[in-house]
Amino acid sequence: MFLPTPSPARLPRAALLPVLIALALSARAGAAALPAATGIAAASGNVSFDADFFPRGSAAAVDLARFGRSGYVPPGTYRGDVVLNQQWRARTDIVYANAPANDDTQPCFSAEQLRRYGIDLDSLHTDPANAPQRALPAGDFCGPLGDYVPGATASFDVANQVLRLSVPQIYTVRQARGQVDPSQWDAGVPAAVLGYTSNLYRSGGASGGQLSGYLGVNGALHAGGWQARHQGALAWSEHGHTRYRAASSYLQRDLPAWQAQLMLGDTFSAGELFDSVRLRGARVSSDDRMLPQSLRGFAPVVRGIADTNARVTIRQRGSLIHEASVAAGPFAIDDLYPTGYGGDLDVEITEADGRVKRFSVPFSAVTQLLRPGQSRWSVSAGRVAEPDRLDSPDLLQATYQRGLSNALTGYGGVIGASGYRAALVG
Repeated sequence: MFLPTPSPARLPRAALLPVLIALALSARAGAAALPAATGIAAASGNVSFDADFFPRGSAAAVDLARFGRSGYVPPGTYRGDVVLNQQWRARTDIVYANAPANDDTQPCFSAEQLRRYGIDLDSLHTDPANAPQRALPAGDFCGPLGDYVPGATASFDVANQVLRLSVPQIYTVRQARGQVDPSQWDAGVPAAVLGYTSNLYRSGGASGGQLSGYLGVNGALHAGGWQARHQGALAWSEHGHTRYRAASSYLQRDLPAWQAQLMLGDTFSAGELFDSVRLRGARVSSDDRMLPQSLRGFAPVVRGIADTNARVTIRQRGSLIHEASVAAGPFAIDDLYPTGYGGDLDVEITEADGRVKRFSVPFSAVTQLLRPGQSRWSVSAGRVAEPDRLDSPDLLQATYQRGLSNALTGYGGVIGASGYRAALVG
């Protein structure tokens, strides 16, 4: 036997208005009766919970005060995402532990984790004016990230399990535009190349004519990462001698780890600082072609300070050449494409609140000027193999150039040979 379910009692529409007015008046009266301390707590982002709303005995074992603090994260290990300057970096375990000085909690990190997230720990001590308050411990550590990385902050979104790190751009690992990891480089397929240039000439006169010829050869063989190259010329005359002379014959191999090339055989020493000499031996030298396009040639490093998450715009002669978003704090932009050998850079920083700051970076380059931190080097060793020489002394030559700042590049070199010494510095 089924009994009908009684329907809930409903108030007439005419009776709803007095009830709503009464509720509004009671809420207003309750708000007015709050003490001043409660208003202060609300303004600071902290709240308090009344234990009387919990069933009897259930709130005695629960510390409700810690949940009244804004942004409180209970201690423990969370599985979540790590975001650095609005860029996803990793999905890993995120640890929060109780701070020894107070009842708050702090995130825990290690130097290895910070490097994996994209923080350049080697750059922390390059600027004495912004030195960190504390040195990074050897193992795990817990505490405010800003004590170890100046200007850095960490906040954890418990609802979405996301740890958000804000680190000044100057302390982050930056990858130059156009950079390709050396592991992705291709040495090419096995191949043989032969090029030649020929000329046949006949001259005539009262004493008779003469026929002469010339053949220039340029050959190469590529296999297994090695390249064999040869250049030579054959000179022939009808009433003279036939002679073949090799200009260069050498083996060449790339050294990606050093961004350099190895050459073995008949080659030439570097000619940036000293006169180039033909050698029969070995040469190891840096190769600018292994650098990203944005790091070849000279361009100044643009430095500044952003008060908020800002947009940096760089123009040269009115043309936009670079634009980037940076986090709050100091920043450095060192991957500008070279656009010539002169023309000041106009820098504009647009803050998140609309404020705009402008300044200029003088730009005028000479041929030997290098970007700050970049270097160019060469080491050659062997026996001088210049043609038509009576002696062939052994020779060792080494040169080194390094960009020290936007305005200064240092260089030096030495030559040692039988009965000859030379040094150069500037």
